[in-house]
This record gives sequence, C-alpha cells and structure tokens, in this order.
Amino acid sequence: MIKKIVLVLSLCVFAAAAWAQEPFHRLYVGVNGGWAYNTLYTSNNDDYYGFTEHRAGHGFTVSVPVRYQFFSWLGLQVEPTFIQKNYSVHRTGYYSPIYNELTNSFVDFPILANLSVGIPRLPTLRVFVNAGGWLGVWADSHTKGQTRLVTPNFAGYVYPAKLDPYYQYDEKVEFDRRRDNRFDAGLIIGGGFQYSLEACTFNVECRFNYSLTDLQKDYMYEMVPKINDTLVVQAGVSFNSALFDIFKRGGK
Repeated sequence: MIKKIVLVLSLCVFAAAAWAQEPFHRLYVGVNGGWAYNTLYTSNNDDYYGFTEHRAGHGFTVSVPVRYQFFSWLGLQVEPTFIQKNYSVHRTGYYSPIYNELTNSFVDFPILANLSVGIPRLPTLRVFVNAGGWLGVWADSHTKGQTRLVTPNFAGYVYPAKLDPYYQYDEKVEFDRRRDNRFDAGLIIGGGFQYSLEACTFNVECRFNYSLTDLQKDYMYEMVPKINDTLVVQAGVSFNSALFDIFKRGGK
C-alpha cells in the first residue's frame, strides 16, 4: 500500500509541475546496461526440518529503450530487455555443504511512462521516474552446484575416509512444461538522473522489478511459491533526431 501511495504522489507532482509546457515530439533510441540483484520470494514449508536457505543472486541486464517524448516532461518508453534473475539454494545442518546456483535468463518487454522535471539553474540535468510493467518469457536456465550421492540419515552415519559422497555438476536445465511457468510479468518503478546534450541523453537509474508470476505452475498439492523480486542499477545513452541535424550541418 505504501508503494502505491508513493507512486501516485510522484505522478501527481510531476504532472502538476510541468502541465503547462509545450509539446516536444522527439524520438529517442539507445542502450542501457547494468547490474541485477535478484531475491527469490519463497517459503521453506516443504522442508520440515528447516535446512534450506535461499540466497539472492547477482546478474546483469542489457536493454534497448525506445522512447517517444510527447512533452519535455512526459514520454512513453518501450524497452526490450535481457535480464538475469539468479538465486541459489543452500542446504545446512546434516545436508551441508550441498548447494545449487541457478542462472535464469529472461527476455522481457517493459512499457513505461517516463516523467521528468528539470533542476533549477541546471537546464541540462533532469530527475526522472519510470513506472509501468512488463510481459516476457523465461528463456533459459542453468544450474551449478554440489550434492550428495547418498543422503545421510539422522543417526549420524559417517562415510569411510576413502569415499567422497559429494559430486559437482554444471549443466543446462531442461524446462518441464508440466512444472515450469515460463510466462513472466510484473510491475516496474524506477528513478534517476538524465543529462542532455543536443543529440543524446545520458542516464543513470535505479529500478525495482516486482514480479506477478510464479516460476512454477500449480502442478502439485500445497505448492510453495517461487517469485522473483529484482533490483536493477543501470546506466545508458539515448540518441534523438537532433543527431541527424548535426550530421547535416557538418556536411555543408
């Protein structure tokens, strides 16, 4: 509820501050890249003894933002994006040191409202907010980790010293259409700064992706949810139609 209130207030402030400005009408196309920090929202209710720990994972993101600027303060942005939403699962107690690191790649298509206001006495610097949502697909998954050949019992069975009960693996995960939900969708809120030159705009942004979809289908009784929440810090540059005017002037 607090997030929704903050978002609505932000939209009202930006709209009220720039309502009287003239139409802008300019197209921007660019590239963004950055760091993605993903946290898996889940539950350990399926682990009776509580020996499972989910940890956040680091990844990267690359996108191609295409923005049409209706006014100097308002634009509509479509941003085809490749993003990693990684996490790891660690077993503790009797199961340690079993772990599983998952690299999950998504192709998402955010649609965002871009709202910005200028900073007094700094006409080339603006503060902006991006708000909207995305639709996408879980494109690829890779797993790496360590597990036991045989699970020890709770009587404290000890393997002979000459035997190694662990083995490592590093392999691609094959999707199971009965289990894996490859459809991806969610909400986005972000903000940052943009520095404008005649032909291009540089931006730095911090963004939060709130997923609305589960990584799993409802394929068994008492399903445990697995939902991604992703923090993105990125920077990029966008070019606009003024770039062509510069080339034309240079050729005269």
